[in-house]
Amino acid sequence: EKAHVCVSNGDEDHITVTESDTSSVDAEARSKSTSSQCKKILVGVILLALLGGMGFAMTYSLYPRNSTKSSEEASISEVSESNLSEPNLSDDAYTFDDGTTKIKHPVPMQPSTKNNVASNKELVGPAAILNGTTSTINKTSVSFYVMADAPYTNYERTHIMPQQIADLNKTDSGGDPNAASFLVHLGDLQKATVDQCEEFAYREASGILKQSTLPVFVIPGDNDINDCEELEHGQAMWRQYYHKMDELWYHEFEILRWGDLDESFAFLHNGILFLGLNIIGGTPHSYSEWSIRHALHLSKVKEIMTAHDDDFSIAVLFGHAAPGTYHEDFFEGENGLAAFVKEMGKPFLHLHGDSHAWYENDGAFGVNNYLMVCLDAGENAPPIKVDLDTSKANPIKINRIASGLEVDCCSQGWPKLGTEYDDDRYNYDDDDDDDETL
Repeated sequence: EKAHVCVSNGDEDHITVTESDTSSVDAEARSKSTSSQCKKILVGVILLALLGGMGFAMTYSLYPRNSTKSSEEASISEVSESNLSEPNLSDDAYTFDDGTTKIKHPVPMQPSTKNNVASNKELVGPAAILNGTTSTINKTSVSFYVMADAPYTNYERTHIMPQQIADLNKTDSGGDPNAASFLVHLGDLQKATVDQCEEFAYREASGILKQSTLPVFVIPGDNDINDCEELEHGQAMWRQYYHKMDELWYHEFEILRWGDLDESFAFLHNGILFLGLNIIGGTPHSYSEWSIRHALHLSKVKEIMTAHDDDFSIAVLFGHAAPGTYHEDFFEGENGLAAFVKEMGKPFLHLHGDSHAWYENDGAFGVNNYLMVCLDAGENAPPIKVDLDTSKANPIKINRIASGLEVDCCSQGWPKLGTEYDDDRYNYDDDDDDDETL
């Protein structure tokens, strides 16, 4: 067939036709025919543009914005219009035109009091404020699961960890208001010296976590980045497969990200402050980088806890490292986290992995209101379940789930009733009612 080029000189009735073959044809007839075709093309383009606008309007309506907002609602970051695109619905996920995917939550989510899409914000100076969410079902409690140091082997990838996630899904199905709200992985999702930080290790562990029906938060462990032979490769892999993983699910939490430290996060929920930090074990790849990161994290934590002192009754810290010599600058000393927690005077639960064996430290760093717990490695035990209830005098309960795995500190709640603490605020009589207000 002969190629034709439609060229307009501004007069819609005058269209010049250029042919790649100069064989004799009826030029006038050909010009009229081609003119008609080009006009149809132009009409089609206009119709497509109009339909595109309608599509945007339909998409925009998926995330309605109220014309009138309270001052609290007005402080929430709006969803970027550039990310709004009408989703294609499949059985297990929403896939958007821009390539992003959000996993459907099979259990009806508790309605958010803020927006139907979680807002992610960066901390900017001391004025940055967390917008806490409050469950419409239970305003004083929250439950969640925590796991660490898995998978380390192919058997863990193919059998142990998938079964653990499946068991959690089965346990927390059916819309039970007392069911867990999220899952946290404390890092080390491979053994760097064995897996060599190859992409398959990140991809497979990520794929297992994505089977969870609960939103999943992941923080780095030393094997995920620090222990990789090529640090930049480890950083790239972690960001590709675990960075902001919680955003794959719809959830009601208003997540605060920390700018360049956005692998760390914070959020308020039902009067409880949650902090997920990039505090890892292992040997530092760079002592100066660790020192700077620790100082920045410590400053952020103090800033958030001070700004929201009236908004939370319990604080929970998620971190990978078992605190040791390389972490003294963060936890110890008169300006360290432990001293700050003591000054704040509220129950503080610190959950970490790294050591691969369960232990409890009630009164960590010599601070009565500081409870530190190390989780078993994933190959040794399933995720733990933590139940928090701010209406109780002993608001923290931990369940190791598996039969025969005991919890000394807080199977019946912590702080322990009747325990003699140096600080009278934590001295309760055995006869006190568990439901006593903290």
